[in-house]
Amino acid sequence: MKKRNILVTNVHAQQAYATIRALRPHADRMIVSFYPKGGVLSGMSHGAYSRLVDKRYPVPSPVKDWQAGNVRAENSPEEEAYVRAMLDICDAESIDVIYPSWDPDVYVLSKNKERFAAKGVTIPVPDFDVNLIALDKYRTVQA
Repeated sequence: MKKRNILVTNVHAQQAYATIRALRPHADRMIVSFYPKGGVLSGMSHGAYSRLVDKRYPVPSPVKDWQAGNVRAENSPEEEAYVRAMLDICDAESIDVIYPSWDPDVYVLSKNKERFAAKGVTIPVPDFDVNLIALDKYRTVQA
């Protein structure tokens, strides 16, 4: 099996560490992204400082619009800054696959999947329209 350069997002989320551990045997390089302004605990993440990680990148947070419920198909300025930073990481590290580990990351990356696919980067998340149903309790109940 060919090993890949893998990027795991938001290593502040507890599930990111489990993702890193599970995927490390399948990775040539394990890269992670984190939000640098996450408060005192941002530097204490298991995932951020795991020996299994080859490189860490700070990225702008796309969370503000998600938390405010501003769900839309086009990127807000904060989301666009996040996407551009992630695309830069993909270029710099020859990333093959991005595994988002938190709903706001899944949301933003799903609506920008085609931009990453154009660079040969796979993101195993549903398409944006399907993802909106899964990530929104009200829409899930309607479905």
